[in-house]
Amino acid sequence: MSFGASPFASSPFADAGTENYELNAVGITLTSPVIGNADITEGNVFTGVGITLGAPVVSQSAFNLVAVLNALAITTNAPDVDENVSNVNGT
Repeated sequence: MSFGASPFASSPFADAGTENYELNAVGITLTSPVIGNADITEGNVFTGVGITLGAPVVSQSAFNLVAVLNALAITTNAPDVDENVSNVNGT
């Protein structure tokens, strides 16, 4: 049913015809965006409980050294004594 040829209207107010629209676009140029500075404030409060230490205790230390020294036999030749032996009293 079409209202265009309706007997209720004195003139057609809508038609089942075709309407054409021509759309044209133009180039869009934008500048660089400008973003304001963001101010951030962070407030942290770190508190700690006092640490109390007593005097350090160092246990007595013991140091034991056991050394075993082994020597080889000592071999010598007969002593060489000079023939001019003086008397202790000078004579």
